Amino acid sequence: MTYISGLRLDCRTVALLAIAVAMGMAGRLAFLWWPNVMLSYFIVAAVAIAYHPLLGALTGALTMLLTDMVVGFAPTSLFTITGLAIFGLAIGVFGRAAGWHRRAWGRPHAALAWVLGSGLVAAYSLYTDLGTTLFLVGGGGDFLTKYAVVATAGLAFNIPMMAVNGALFGLALHPVLDAVQTIQPMETFHETREAPV
Repeated sequence: MTYISGLRLDCRTVALLAIAVAMGMAGRLAFLWWPNVMLSYFIVAAVAIAYHPLLGALTGALTMLLTDMVVGFAPTSLFTITGLAIFGLAIGVFGRAAGWHRRAWGRPHAALAWVLGSGLVAAYSLYTDLGTTLFLVGGGGDFLTKYAVVATAGLAFNIPMMAVNGALFGLALHPVLDAVQTIQPMETFHETREAPV
């Protein structure tokens, strides 16, 4: 059996990745009409916390790569692809360290998920704004001023995105993680130490 940082690489993991990416793509394509709002954030977060941060990162990167293949690549695609991968890794590491994948939640956990979800979505947006500034506005001249203008102009899209995703994380993440644990125990995707025979 092959493992990467404790993630078991087998047919079940690849199948889970394929399903998660398909759901992530549907979550992005369903909201193309509403810029920056997509269910992909939630799906990537659920996979990263429930199974493994690296699986969340792969889900994020492949979701953005494949949907960009469908809707067309932009100069900023590199930033959207790597941005959602970093998002998945970050929320997976934090969520698993906090024990969200196995602990009963109370209101403080839901509030923290709300804040963390909103904050990481905002960080993703600021990261992709960096790509917009570099490739669409132009990196020459006073780069920081250009970046500030792009980031400020994006607030009209980013605030609704943060509100929607924050609410989704705060209200739905725990029930989804509970359901996943009931259907497929999360530990089956991790390295297990067996006693020598």
